[in-house]
Amino acid sequence: MNRQIPLLFLLCCFTLSSQEPSWEEATRQGNVFQAEGDYTGAERSYKAALQTAGRFAEDDARLAGSLNNLAALYYRLGRYSDAEPLYQRAVSVGEKAAAPEGSPRRVDLGRALGNLAALERALGRYGEAESLYRRSAEILESALGPADPSVATSWNNLAALYGVLGKYAEAEQLLQRSLESKRASLGPNDPQVAAGMSNLAELYREEGKYGGAEMLLEGAIGILRANSPVNHPGLASALNNLASVFRHQGRDREAEPLYREAIEIWRNSLGSEHPDLAAGLNNLGQLYAAQRRFNDAEPLYTRAVSIWEKALGPDHPNVAAGLNNLAAMYMAEFRFVQADSIFHRALAIQEKAFGQYHPSVATSLNNLGALYFQGGRYAEAERLYRRALEIREKTQGPEHPDVAATLVNLAGLLQARRKNAQAERLYRRALAIFEKVLPSGQSDMAACLKSYATLLRQARRRAEAEQLEKRAKELLTGGLRSRNAGEPAAGCQSASCRSGRKCALGAEDCTEMRLAAPARRDAIF
Repeated sequence: MNRQIPLLFLLCCFTLSSQEPSWEEATRQGNVFQAEGDYTGAERSYKAALQTAGRFAEDDARLAGSLNNLAALYYRLGRYSDAEPLYQRAVSVGEKAAAPEGSPRRVDLGRALGNLAALERALGRYGEAESLYRRSAEILESALGPADPSVATSWNNLAALYGVLGKYAEAEQLLQRSLESKRASLGPNDPQVAAGMSNLAELYREEGKYGGAEMLLEGAIGILRANSPVNHPGLASALNNLASVFRHQGRDREAEPLYREAIEIWRNSLGSEHPDLAAGLNNLGQLYAAQRRFNDAEPLYTRAVSIWEKALGPDHPNVAAGLNNLAAMYMAEFRFVQADSIFHRALAIQEKAFGQYHPSVATSLNNLGALYFQGGRYAEAERLYRRALEIREKTQGPEHPDVAATLVNLAGLLQARRKNAQAERLYRRALAIFEKVLPSGQSDMAACLKSYATLLRQARRRAEAEQLEKRAKELLTGGLRSRNAGEPAAGCQSASCRSGRKCALGAEDCTEMRLAAPARRDAIF
């Protein structure tokens, strides 16, 4: 569901119909350069192989292989506009071969479709990506059987897309299936198994299953440190993900060095303009912004947005995520005019990419609501909060922690408008959700308790308020280090949120790069 793992990127030589030493040698050299991280040498060799393959028949497997190999290199380097026509031609070559079911050429076609799907997903074209992924997986399963690692990876990639789209039940089922298949066929310590563990961990993180996510990621990092180069991007992705798990639990001191190590690996292996590096910069910026280290956070945010705009285009969802984070930081600094325009741009991008009903759209609506609340525009803020709540309930379920967080935000607004009876009902519902999904205690629940206590004090219900305040204090002092903490709430009103970090009046300034972000890369065969 997320990360690049070394062996997944060793580009395969497609099935040969005859021997062509010069083509073989150029392809072999390109694969060696690729594995060593010499991308300039790999590009030169793959181009040479493609030039030779251009003399072959249009349906020759070697031509498809060379197109795929060069395209995959460009994909890895974030050169998506260069990769797309090559992948499309590789699929066309595979289609022309018209091979029967189960033949090696059908395998080649399945892999080409999967690679094109990964590119479509990276470009935010999710409908096209879903159909391509599914067709790829079905072709490979028919040709290779369900136990083959390539089949597991194909279903894994579809699961990653479902995670992006908020289809968590479908995603978990496919990820479990993929991981079990890889362990059975490759053994427990193969880097592809580490990839599957990282993918499942990312989904667990989104579902609030932090204990399981941490265990899986630590295992994946152990496998990768033992079986991959020091500066391999797959290791950086796993480190980034573990840092995010720590951050959501309030373990910032443990998270920061992991983020820094991941950034250094990405910079050394992929260069200074790659989308994965932008993800790392964004995530470290979030950590600093949450600590109110705004001067440190702003250049990281702006650099990340700049990289994504250049690599992915100005309307990509990653750009929206970065803009949301930058605007939320401006809001925390009381730079409201700048925050308003940036939040609106982020919302427009997300609605274009995902449609009207998606958690990311709810995030932008929540943030605009928080901004208007802080500016005294209560009616507009309430409308935005209620729409965000509707979207979250529909896409994430009525008992998701993000639903509880939105309830807290809306309750705070109603409280400010002196609609205390309505606000109390929302606080009670939010607490019920937190108590169910965060059994070990979290600062998000504590923030809700404190806000509810404020309402009770206003109603002169001092004894009840003191009980809630005492409980909140116990959670903040004893629950932040829990290894099984649940999903952090998205923007707790006027209080600590996202596991102990301050949010500006309910803004979600913690949009980390995960299922739809560069850190979440697909396998290239």
